[in-house]
Amino acid sequence: MIKKIKPYAFVICLYLFSLTIFFIQHSSGLSWDFCAYVLNARYYLSGFKTYFEPLRPPLASILMIFLSEYPYIVFVSFIHLFSCYKLCKRYKLNLNLFYAVSLTPYFLVTSFFAGTELLSLSLIQLFVAYFDDDKKAGFFLGLAALARYTNISYFIAILFKRKLKPAIYVFLIASLTIAPWLLFNFFKFGDPLFSIIDQYANNIGFRGYLWKMPGPFEFLEFWSYLLIPLPIGLFLTFKKPKKISTIDLVLLFSLIFEIYSFIRIPLRTSRYLFVAILPTAYFITKAFQSYEWANKILPPSLFALALIFLPLYSAYLDFVDANIYASALKDLDNCMVSSNAWVYVNYLGVKAEPYPHENLINKRINEGYRLLFFKNVGEPAYVFNSSFMRKFNILNETKNYYLLGNLSLCKEPYGYDLSYVQGLNRTYMEVYGHGISYTIFDILK
Repeated sequence: MIKKIKPYAFVICLYLFSLTIFFIQHSSGLSWDFCAYVLNARYYLSGFKTYFEPLRPPLASILMIFLSEYPYIVFVSFIHLFSCYKLCKRYKLNLNLFYAVSLTPYFLVTSFFAGTELLSLSLIQLFVAYFDDDKKAGFFLGLAALARYTNISYFIAILFKRKLKPAIYVFLIASLTIAPWLLFNFFKFGDPLFSIIDQYANNIGFRGYLWKMPGPFEFLEFWSYLLIPLPIGLFLTFKKPKKISTIDLVLLFSLIFEIYSFIRIPLRTSRYLFVAILPTAYFITKAFQSYEWANKILPPSLFALALIFLPLYSAYLDFVDANIYASALKDLDNCMVSSNAWVYVNYLGVKAEPYPHENLINKRINEGYRLLFFKNVGEPAYVFNSSFMRKFNILNETKNYYLLGNLSLCKEPYGYDLSYVQGLNRTYMEVYGHGISYTIFDILK
């Protein structure tokens, strides 16, 4: 038994180290996106009676139904390790080197920052590992699309199969894997693409005014010390055209696509480059593993670099302190809440919806809502205008929050499950007297 484990001792140590970082990070506080995926899991379990965000892909939340939070982290971390093993075995890559390249400081601090990054990467790696097995490739591609909608673009990679029949087969298997979620959207919202469209509207469609070219720091933040060996790996892989494999082209496509989609999105964070870890690790490993010294020196050296650079990324380990929100909830009665930290409030067990437009504050108060505004949250801007806030009936004010409302009125709590577009439409109707819509045709314009 020991002899079988010994060749993987280094990788197992790295896996346990990364798992420790993930646990420390998750126990340090709250993450908005991770909480939202947990809330969607609760929504499914409640029979659609609690808070829900339709724009979220379903896979992470479905896993959390069965695994809860920490088991989810363990499971996804193991799936990533397994995907690395299968990928390296299939394409004859050095597992120690590939895994060490993958575990960058950015990887360690963002794999579970928002809940789906590592799950998405793992499933794309399994899609690539089983690229020649049409059934499995299609299944993992479909799952990857259910983990993050941007992975739908990897359907293009099917064309690298070059033959039409296997490409169609992979497409059909992937489509069948996604189909139950599309049916849920159709019966729940009347549109099979409802969730995908809503996320697009939130991240791109209504955010064009925020777009700007990314700066070099965003790429440096993601790749850090790998910005040096990655170009070398690409050059060594593609310098001899006759030796370029199909999977080389697939992963070159992956790298280009991840960078392109990162540049294009207005609400940008370096986290959106996460799947680019796969082509980065692949090209570096493939280029350097032929050198004996690299197989011996690079894995421990890369791990040492990750440890050295890790403190520079410590901000990602500082999640939001749950006590800030939990203490405010003690001031609430059993009335519906409207808050600028509505996800955290729901996560902590109090039903809440997003904060209102400034012209609707009095209306919400008169409807019996409790308006809870936290001063540490960046939006809305009017919270930081104390003279504006004091125009309304303040039930309590502390250094951390405002609580507005009318104690003689009480809105019965309900599970808020409006989509981003539906919520925006409601606001437009109340403020401007006309609504808005956003469909697939708006995206295709």
